[in-house]
Amino acid sequence: MFIIVLFFVIFINYGQGREFMNHHDQEKLEFIHRVRDDWNTNAVKRQFKHRLPSKLPISPYAIIILNLKLDIKIFHWTSLLPPDQFTVFYIEDFHQVDEIIDFDQFVEMERNRNHKKFLSHAGKIQYKEVKNGTSHRFIIRMNREIPRKHSFRWMSYLRGEVCAWDKAMFLVGELTPSYKFMWFFEEDVFIPTPQSFLKVHEKMIANRYDLASNAINVSYTRNSWIWRHIPTIREEFIPLPYYYGLDCATGFSHRLLTELLKFRLRFHRFDFHEAMIATVALKSNVSIYRVPEISKTIRYRQSWNCSDFLNYSSYWFHPVKNQSISLQKCREQGIWNKEWDRFNVNIF
Repeated sequence: MFIIVLFFVIFINYGQGREFMNHHDQEKLEFIHRVRDDWNTNAVKRQFKHRLPSKLPISPYAIIILNLKLDIKIFHWTSLLPPDQFTVFYIEDFHQVDEIIDFDQFVEMERNRNHKKFLSHAGKIQYKEVKNGTSHRFIIRMNREIPRKHSFRWMSYLRGEVCAWDKAMFLVGELTPSYKFMWFFEEDVFIPTPQSFLKVHEKMIANRYDLASNAINVSYTRNSWIWRHIPTIREEFIPLPYYYGLDCATGFSHRLLTELLKFRLRFHRFDFHEAMIATVALKSNVSIYRVPEISKTIRYRQSWNCSDFLNYSSYWFHPVKNQSISLQKCREQGIWNKEWDRFNVNIF
């Protein structure tokens, strides 16, 4: 008799829990659908073959912001660039293929009006134009399966088979017109003023450099650094020496892009970007410029303060996390560049 009663109690509790789970799942699905409908209503959505739509503005240069996150006010500096010169892309890289984002994360994003994240749709690439400002800017999101199928993969062994770097290379290698020069910035790179970017860019173009680099290191053996994680750059395929460097802020020409795409065709994949870009550039004999504005203040780990941003406003900084919060602290401390007033405008 005791066993029967115990079984009955467990069954009732299981049923109540299952009813709760169903209710929670239903609430989650309704929220996801609402977010998805919002995107469909307010964004231009198309499925692409091998080109973005013809309405995409044609410009000679591109800027790609990698790993778009909620804290993106600082990227408003891109809205101040000449629209006839630059097209700006923000690569959204938030979740794995077909992964359903946790419901609580969706709720938090719903509350945050600066930016909303959405589900990727399998087999489709979506873009949303950022309307305010003068420059042409687009949010790009794509399911990770798309670049993977085209062997745009493994540019970061730390982030899985496909990361924002792979998506960015797929974008400029397959989907867009041929840009003369392309800049790539990870999301925690802080550029104090648009002028500090334009100064470097104009020098790169005037001197026809192919790669804007940080310091480039050389390896005469694969027993150092992290070469054990890099399967393609090895003696069987590419002769020593090999090269690597921190490239969370970098730029390269269409000529170097072509060499990198040849690398992909040869190995049916890319490899860790910090090694591949530098090694391919040096082996291809392209022209390289070690940019002081990059090499002095783009570091792997470093703590920067407001005085650094103000006193070295011509330099670019890395890493700077939570940039809008960091600037707010600068204002509170009375350390302020008037240029930053324009950064506090929501780009969406």
